[in-house]
Amino acid sequence: MPDLDSSISYAKVRRSNRRTSERDSELFLGILRTIHQSFMEEVGALGVLLDMVEYLPGVNVSIKDRSGRYLYACSGMRLQLGLNRPEEVVGTTDRDLFPQNIADGFIKADEKVIKEGCPIYNYREAFYSNCDGLVWSITSKWPLKNQQGKTVGVLGVFRPVNGTEPDSPESGLPGLTGDVKHAEEIERITDFISSNCDRTLTNEEIAKAVGVSTRKLTRIIQETHLLSPRNFATMIRIQLACKALSETDAAIIDVAQDHGFSCQSSFTTQFKKITGTTPRQFRLRSGSIFDAGSNS
Repeated sequence: MPDLDSSISYAKVRRSNRRTSERDSELFLGILRTIHQSFMEEVGALGVLLDMVEYLPGVNVSIKDRSGRYLYACSGMRLQLGLNRPEEVVGTTDRDLFPQNIADGFIKADEKVIKEGCPIYNYREAFYSNCDGLVWSITSKWPLKNQQGKTVGVLGVFRPVNGTEPDSPESGLPGLTGDVKHAEEIERITDFISSNCDRTLTNEEIAKAVGVSTRKLTRIIQETHLLSPRNFATMIRIQLACKALSETDAAIIDVAQDHGFSCQSSFTTQFKKITGTTPRQFRLRSGSIFDAGSNS
């Protein structure tokens, strides 16, 4: 399969149009299309399955090569990313499409699959959607191997979960709780953090409320979310803040304090770190009729 330096992506080619000729840009895009075609040929009949998943409700599917470039994203995922055409995702990377914290989590999981050559099943990860803000998904990833047994890419399957509860019955996914490791503990952890989102919780507080040791708490969250307890709690608080920003007319400073942030500045810093945008920009982009008039 032809290869291309991993620093080159479709998104960077598009941004380069101001500095390079149309002919040069088309040359780069042609190389990316060749890589895409060669990759599909190398992994066999996968294309037939991808035609099928386009019509599966409630499931998102993506394929990346070893360098982390997207070669495919189903229509549902493209909609969440604000991309209209299939070719718009080809050659992009997680860092092109997502805030840094979200992208780092995706990359860490992909690298594990590629390094070990084994799938990882049913872990939860945060996903930033242009439509819904910060949401959770139940994710599984498989190594894609060529006929020689070499891992040449990663297939990801994502089942979005509604609500702040990782195993919300609103997700419409039968048998989800039974499929996910530590589901009951995660539900109790999530409930406790959500009920106390107006303050920063210590690991000891969360562990005591759930009835586990702090060591087990760390292991459960690491195994299911690839996050530390602190980062997991922050994700939940920001997710709840997204909901408040889009559904209420509360001032941004009030949303910050209601979700455990001592001041608007620290809230904005954490919010932008996770979502890639400021609270005010998110409120406007979410289509909310509310605008508290803050500059953040």
